[in-house]
Amino acid sequence: MGGTAYYLVTLYQESLVPTRWLLENGLSLAERVDFITEASSKSDIPLPELKKFDLKAKFINPIYGETTESVSLGYTGELTIEKLDRKNIPDSYLANSPPAEVSYEVELQIYLLDKDGIQLRALKPVRHIVSSGKTNLLRDVPTDLIPVTIAKRTMSIDFKIYVKNCTNCRK
Repeated sequence: MGGTAYYLVTLYQESLVPTRWLLENGLSLAERVDFITEASSKSDIPLPELKKFDLKAKFINPIYGETTESVSLGYTGELTIEKLDRKNIPDSYLANSPPAEVSYEVELQIYLLDKDGIQLRALKPVRHIVSSGKTNLLRDVPTDLIPVTIAKRTMSIDFKIYVKNCTNCRK
């Protein structure tokens, strides 16, 4: 697409959809975390407490196919996880150098909400690897194309974190 046409498409989309940051809607982090069966059955070191997750998102020009009928959603978030407590490391690790921290595969799913908090759309979950004892940066643009009609009605976002499995545990 030529430069002028791309500029006109951008102006058209920006006139239709909010370009401001959309913030999560205020539920506690504990209400938004689910442990998939794998996380508890295949991981012998538990994930330390998730302390804080600041997430924001905004609509951007589609990066997976150009169209005037849809937009993409880009997000960025910081997930802070407590340090690994040594008492939670099984004895089998102690003979060899035990991990200082654990890393887990998680999936982040974002929901688009209208002004009344009603869910308009659930985006496909996006995979991330997070580590204990630090603040993890989660940033992506899911492949979902969002119709402009839904983007115009979106006033906030919600999310769910699915904890899947430990990536540096032995079990």
